[in-house]
Amino acid sequence: MTKPSFPRKPQTVQQVEKALRKQERNLVKQVDVALGINPAELSTGDPDMVRLEKTLAMLRKTTPSSAVKILPLLFHLKGQPYTLDNHFPFEPMFHTHMPRKELWMTARQLGKSSGQAAKGILTSLAIPHFSSLYIAPLYEMIRRFSANYVRPLLETSPVKNALLTTGSKGSVLQKNFQNHSKMIFSFAWLDATRVRGLSADCMAVDESVHKHTTVQTTN
Repeated sequence: MTKPSFPRKPQTVQQVEKALRKQERNLVKQVDVALGINPAELSTGDPDMVRLEKTLAMLRKTTPSSAVKILPLLFHLKGQPYTLDNHFPFEPMFHTHMPRKELWMTARQLGKSSGQAAKGILTSLAIPHFSSLYIAPLYEMIRRFSANYVRPLLETSPVKNALLTTGSKGSVLQKNFQNHSKMIFSFAWLDATRVRGLSADCMAVDESVHKHTTVQTTN
């Protein structure tokens, strides 16, 4: 007869928080190693800004056709570096030479929202004064995208202190970056008036009717 197994002794809140902080430090150390950063460089200024500048310099120096390789250096998802190892169909989303329009037709729960969130943040970091507008039919849908996908990537990033301005960290409908780029979130199911007058360099529309079709679109 198989001996029953019992769960481990439950951890206290303090033990869980300590374990999470240790895990975060280890992940940041991995980023420093990948970027070739030594402790002396981090002591000369804001460590997060040093990491961000090194990462963007790597992107500019190598001029790759894809930014996929630097994703783990900027983003963590559920306690692990964010990669497309299990989501390789989304690699074209991170090409550095983008078409004027994109159309993504996917099933649900495949990572499209996480990819769009990472792409939006990465573009905002790479291009100063860049504005992105994200639109969904309902407020709850765009709130969920901002709070459940964009916000976690920002809050767990190894360079989180070098990303947003202080005033926009808690904002759901707009994220302002320190390089003056911004991500704007809105909704327009029955009335598009609320998004009129917004200036944006890029617009992403989810679940829209586009040219007499009913496909999910991202323009």
